[in-house]
Amino acid sequence: MVLNLVDTIIRFNRSAPADQRFDGIHIDNEPYLLAGWDLPVVRAQILDEYLELNARAQRAVTAEGGLEYGVDIPFWSMGDATFQGVRKPASFHILDLVDNVGIMDFRNVAVGNDGIIAHARALLTFGNSTKAKVFVGVETSPVAQVGLPKLTFDGRSNEQMEHELGVAHAAFADDTSYVGFAIHHYVPYRERFR
Repeated sequence: MVLNLVDTIIRFNRSAPADQRFDGIHIDNEPYLLAGWDLPVVRAQILDEYLELNARAQRAVTAEGGLEYGVDIPFWSMGDATFQGVRKPASFHILDLVDNVGIMDFRNVAVGNDGIIAHARALLTFGNSTKAKVFVGVETSPVAQVGLPKLTFDGRSNEQMEHELGVAHAAFADDTSYVGFAIHHYVPYRERFR
């Protein structure tokens, strides 16, 4: 399905007027939600297929030119994977493969062991050695507050959100991979925070 989507967008861009073409493709494909993830043998197979899928999509986009390819990844480790003969965290392989990454760093405070900065640090640091542009994703949806209020800025003021993001932005300023924040659930953000 992902490769079909990539192919469809490439074909669309070939025939569309320049001002109507896509600039990129960004996929939120979460392999850890698949059945069997908790079994080490199954997880290894899933990660291998996930990495190969993203490598193939990136190759297709690169071969075509004029597009970027990116994916979302969690801030927490999906585990180590051996890909193309190299063993390291699967998220590091992703950073090596794609043009951009969105870290699903859903917290509403910048500092502390469970804050935005701490959760993004390792991925940004590794990203500095790659071509990948890294967006730090934050949540604004009220749905996330049902389970864990710390996951979302919903329920906090615009000033509180701006303060926390400002602190995190300053902490990431020296990371060459960091390109800004990505807002998950744009509608609540637009309606409440802007």
